[in-house]
Amino acid sequence: MLVLLRLCSPFPAIFDISSSIWKPSAFSLGLIAPCQSTDGQGGPSMSEQAPLPDEATLRAANINPTTLLATDYLNHFNEVLMLIEMLPDMPDCAEDLFSWRPMTYCDYFAQSTFKEKQLAISLYDSVVLTIRERFENLIADIDAKVLLLIEKISASDGTPTVASFEALAFSASTEIRPLIDRASALINDADTVTDWMLAIDHPTAQDEVDRLFG
Repeated sequence: MLVLLRLCSPFPAIFDISSSIWKPSAFSLGLIAPCQSTDGQGGPSMSEQAPLPDEATLRAANINPTTLLATDYLNHFNEVLMLIEMLPDMPDCAEDLFSWRPMTYCDYFAQSTFKEKQLAISLYDSVVLTIRERFENLIADIDAKVLLLIEKISASDGTPTVASFEALAFSASTEIRPLIDRASALINDADTVTDWMLAIDHPTAQDEVDRLFG
């Protein structure tokens, strides 16, 4: 379920870009703290205090009963991807991209309006380690690609042209969207070899972005 809070900026409740302009080249992914899954009040995770909820409860909460993950987290990326894809038609929205930041799974739900956010957070430590590692590696890849596109906009001289925004939107659609699809498949316990192959890099799209912003 995708919720775009405003036409141009999907993150106004989290970040205020009027106070400062973020320069992504100065941002280090290493500064993002690991996801700490607690009960939301600083208490232990679900795995430390009670048996897991039954399947019906998890499905009602929009949490996959096999992986114990919720696809609502991917709204964080769907929103910024939509914003990038809107740039050719709405170039004034470019500045709103600078308010976007990587967020861990638990941090995202902690500030979200997701009804069962405390349950989603408390279950994170119960996710099978191999699934959690694959999931976090995918999220790191998405973060890096989104930050790279935002940096190209920030570092460009003058006002980017419609053609350059079209190249950025194409790059986002062909490089970031497949990664989001992979993450969704993993969350829903539906990932296959074919799904993983969807996220092969598209050097032609990236070369075009580099040419326009280089």
